[in-house]
Amino acid sequence: MKLVLTLGCVAMLAGCSATADRAYAENKAAAYDIAIGKALAGKTAGKPQSCISLREANGTEQIADRTILYNVNRRLTYRNDMRGGCLSLGRDRALVTKVYSSQLCSGDVVTPTDFVTGFSGGSCVLGDFVPYRSN
Repeated sequence: MKLVLTLGCVAMLAGCSATADRAYAENKAAAYDIAIGKALAGKTAGKPQSCISLREANGTEQIADRTILYNVNRRLTYRNDMRGGCLSLGRDRALVTKVYSSQLCSGDVVTPTDFVTGFSGGSCVLGDFVPYRSN
């Protein structure tokens, strides 16, 4: 009898854990959608391209653990959704990119690095660059 009750409690706890995990994932996805919507408000997506000029990228903004926005000016921003995401991407980390030309391209590797401690958090691979222009 004790074994049956124990298994029932374990099953109930597993169900609660799955529900909490699902709620967390849904909240995280909603926060991502809000942040992307706010950052790209009033802009329309264009045709994805493989590379952008490094001279164009005046600043970056990191959105969650999968997107980098490369700001060119008030009217143009390139969105890059990294292949497979980038779990070590965060607001407290700078992006270190090794480049071998005057362009930043899909497939290039970026390394999120904490400049206070000097630790890098793995490597992430860039995807295509989608231009977003003001209407």
